[in-house]
Amino acid sequence: MSSSNNRLYSLSINLVNRSGDIDIPPFKHVTHFSITAEGGNSTSTHNFISQSHDNLHSLVFKKPNWKFSTDVISVRHLTILEFEGCFSVDGQVFSEILSTGHQLESLTLSGILECTALYTSTRASGVSSA
Repeated sequence: MSSSNNRLYSLSINLVNRSGDIDIPPFKHVTHFSITAEGGNSTSTHNFISQSHDNLHSLVFKKPNWKFSTDVISVRHLTILEFEGCFSVDGQVFSEILSTGHQLESLTLSGILECTALYTSTRASGVSSA
């Protein structure tokens, strides 16, 4: 696909009823990337985003079980960021986005905060959430 269409600028993938990862070939000119998936492994998606971070200006990522990673997603060149997934409770992601996202024109974040550490400490102290 990448060899037959090497000037592709926009790539959108919608995985329906697929729990596994797909191999995304490298495209040197993709400026808009969008992926929607319900589950599965994100290794090739991480690799694609990491390879393309200098070219990407628009990133839409909708994968509810995926944790936002500043190691994978570089906000510096993005003008549009739409993310639906998980966020760590330490807030590092939000400070990274706000401190390096100088080019951002549109920012949409939705998802859940990981509550694992909070839940564990609450349970250990004997506090009930009921």
